[in-house]
Amino acid sequence: PRALADVQTGDKVYAFDLEQMRPVRRAVTGFKESGVQPVYGVETRNHRQIKATANHPFLVLDGATPEGSATLSWKMLYDVHPGDRIGVVRGLPDDGTSRDLRAYEYRGGGTGRPRTSVRLPERTDEGLMWLLGAYLGDGYMERSARGTANRVYFAVPPQDRSRQKLERHLADVFGVAGRQKGPVALVASSTVLADFLLWLGMTGTSRTKRIPGWIFGLPVSQRLAFIEGYLDTDGHVRKRTERDGVQYGQLHFVSANRQLLEDLKLLAIGCGLTPGKISRYVKDRKLTQGTEVKEYVSHTLSMNLPGNLDA
Repeated sequence: PRALADVQTGDKVYAFDLEQMRPVRRAVTGFKESGVQPVYGVETRNHRQIKATANHPFLVLDGATPEGSATLSWKMLYDVHPGDRIGVVRGLPDDGTSRDLRAYEYRGGGTGRPRTSVRLPERTDEGLMWLLGAYLGDGYMERSARGTANRVYFAVPPQDRSRQKLERHLADVFGVAGRQKGPVALVASSTVLADFLLWLGMTGTSRTKRIPGWIFGLPVSQRLAFIEGYLDTDGHVRKRTERDGVQYGQLHFVSANRQLLEDLKLLAIGCGLTPGKISRYVKDRKLTQGTEVKEYVSHTLSMNLPGNLDA
């Protein structure tokens, strides 16, 4: 996803082909400067949001008349009203490709890559992407006194249902066993592994992490594996029930970082999922010592199980 201001002539973007009734890739042929105009917010019932000027076109489905059938037409925003049905994309063509990782070179201190037992993959696959999603949800790094990242932590306790999967993927993808550190964390001590993850864009803290842009260009199966890794470590299923063979309930992705959930929502939409609303929650909690009360803010991206679980 890019802002319009960052798109250049010749770039390929997704446009909607009315004859094929699906998104297609098309080259940008030019731009037209429209000056400074008022910007309006549009929100659909399924919590899609966009900001647009009054002359921005939307695909509108007009209801059937007694004499004919329903019609699709492009209308400017100033002709769109609450209650109108507008087209929103559900998934994009699976044009993604695995990323070649052989260009990686160790960037730490000293000369060359240090001796290590870590095995680095040559291309992205579902196992690596699950690990990156898990790191996004519950991972962090420790640095040496010189500032070199040298340990990778996953805050996934032994009793967590995703712990065995985490250990299996670490062994399969990197040849790493990891060790228990304290009651919660599994740690892999390796400057090469830490540097490799940083090279892939796995930077920031719980409040500043973002989904690297290159992940949006992967095959759908790898993007879904990334989302699954995030869900397994920092998400949960709420009110899960089954009726007539159909699973009901909600997937909840929780973070103190709203922008990270906005990234995740865009990634999910591109995979054909139907994410819902990002809600904000505020709790006042008394600190362990003293009477001081601190405000904690968290955000939750919800996704209904029907229509999303099978992916």
